[in-house]
Amino acid sequence: MLKRKMYESLIRWKSGKDKKCLALRGARQVGKTFTVEQFARENYRHRIVLDFEKHPSYKSIFEGDLDTDTITMNIQTLVPGAMLVPGETLLFFDEIQCCPRACAALNSFKVYMRDTGLLFAMLGDGSRGDFANGVFGTYKGAVHENVVADVFGKAGKKLYYFEQKGKLEVDFFIRKNKSLIAIEVKSADDGKPKSMSELIDKFGIKQGIALTHKNVYAGESYYKLPLYMVMFL
Repeated sequence: MLKRKMYESLIRWKSGKDKKCLALRGARQVGKTFTVEQFARENYRHRIVLDFEKHPSYKSIFEGDLDTDTITMNIQTLVPGAMLVPGETLLFFDEIQCCPRACAALNSFKVYMRDTGLLFAMLGDGSRGDFANGVFGTYKGAVHENVVADVFGKAGKKLYYFEQKGKLEVDFFIRKNKSLIAIEVKSADDGKPKSMSELIDKFGIKQGIALTHKNVYAGESYYKLPLYMVMFL
């Protein structure tokens, strides 16, 4: 019964729109590891299991910088054949309490690749072919956000992300003329972004920008700009 409930929770997590790191807590020897490995086998093309208790050497993955590129490179160095494909790989940190820096990495704000080209290189040939033809599928939102993070990073801007209790979420903030501007990346044009509206109404943010695939639109307190215009922000 307990294993079935854990498995159902994992399925709900996988089906969620905006997945974040999932922490599985509970007493020892109740089947957590078995359930996660079964879930990975049945729902993902690739799985990577890092057991920090059985393999203390895995802690070295997090000894350097905690950015995505460094962690990815360290995993692929220590785990030969590791395939880190967004949406197709489950990365399972077992006995993570043995590695405090791994916990720190997972508790950070959103994580992006510093080079979007590397993100594409990690995907399968089929996915890269789809992207070349303008078909992004389930990766669309993640790819667009990574493009914006990549541009901001190369322009020397720090990346700031805001979330409140899992309900209010804004992708980026930038500072212009001593004012804070909220920026959301929208893979679909569905009116005024809800999170941005709440941020402007409740937290005193004066201006917001939604980056979309549509043309320029100027509202009272926010703008919509085509994604490519991120280079001018």
